[in-house]
Amino acid sequence: MACTPLTDKSLLRQPLPDLRIPPNKYRTRSSALHDLWYLQELSQWDIEREARLYCKSVDWEDKNLLQAMEKERLYCGDEHSVVGRFNQNLCHSILGILQKYVEPGICFGDWKCASSDAGFGKVPDVVLITGQHDLLVVGEAKTPWMHDIDHAQSNNVLFRQYLGQIANYMYTTKSRLGWFTTYEQTMFLKQVPHPKRKERWVLCHSPVIRHDVKYQEIPKDSSILHRGRVTLRECFLFLAKEASESPRAVNTMKPLDWVTQFQDRVDDEDDKYISLDEDGDDSDSGVEASHDRDSSHKDIGHGTTETSSDIQQPQRRQIATRSSTRREQATVQGSLQAATERLSIGEQSDPFSALEWKFQVKVFFDKSQERWYYKREERKVYVELNTDPDKGEFFVHDGFRHPVKKEKD
Repeated sequence: MACTPLTDKSLLRQPLPDLRIPPNKYRTRSSALHDLWYLQELSQWDIEREARLYCKSVDWEDKNLLQAMEKERLYCGDEHSVVGRFNQNLCHSILGILQKYVEPGICFGDWKCASSDAGFGKVPDVVLITGQHDLLVVGEAKTPWMHDIDHAQSNNVLFRQYLGQIANYMYTTKSRLGWFTTYEQTMFLKQVPHPKRKERWVLCHSPVIRHDVKYQEIPKDSSILHRGRVTLRECFLFLAKEASESPRAVNTMKPLDWVTQFQDRVDDEDDKYISLDEDGDDSDSGVEASHDRDSSHKDIGHGTTETSSDIQQPQRRQIATRSSTRREQATVQGSLQAATERLSIGEQSDPFSALEWKFQVKVFFDKSQERWYYKREERKVYVELNTDPDKGEFFVHDGFRHPVKKEKD
């Protein structure tokens, strides 16, 4: 594998090499998702902006000490090799940086290396631990050709199944932080107390961070402009810093209210997103171990009977409306913010020029609102259209540009 000498800072700015994936018949073709679904509220975690701000605050040494791996040579055909390549290309490559700038002795490893009394039938694929083997963060990996985290977010039930296993690991190990990766896509997670409801907790998740993101300077401190411009390694450095400062979260909820083995307990009409910024802060944290969980409840899958809440249909409709409205308003707000920043950044003619292009989306015009929208699960998601001189009109979503095709509704 070809290598290039790099400084600590320049290595963090590098994308990971692409996996070398063989043809279909030479790789696993089954889903590895567990029959576990996350049940509670969700919230967004703007890790890209936080990671970039932290990286800019570090006093970097300017020495060529590290080697950047530019191309994969090994084939990767199942989950074990995905974990292996992730460990080599991500964990191993930044370990010296973590030990130098975060905590001496900090290390990635497998579950056996961690000191924990949590009992699992299945165990986390990768963990981050201290030099004394205390657990800091848990990580789970799946194959990228059978699991698409980005796509799963459009289906509430499926997305909650994607989150179920790692949410259970975080709960049982009392880990505040975790990550879920397919190597090509990584999502970072943290569990925090609900800002307004006692004895309730929330799982915050980042946008999907892609392995091949290249470092780009950001002209203004804006969340939306950080999308797709912060590397996976930058995010992991920030994750390690956060974990070293506050690794534990003693979730006081009952385990069967946090995740479930029964899909029919998942409300497919309400995605249960809340804004921590709007609803309050998480200062009443429980992040420090001030409460013990109910010891009568063990890990999921030990025969405890579940009860489903009796929610009347009109209430369900109201909840779904509030939820979809929150998501639509967030999309509109992000688009308007992007448009405003595009006009205010004088030194950059097109702040979206560095964003990657994704698939084309059909949009429709709402005369009553005088806005364009696309359809998502029978909902209207309003967008702000921009114009590219080469590809025409587009909108920005999750750090990507989508060309549009205008249709009549």
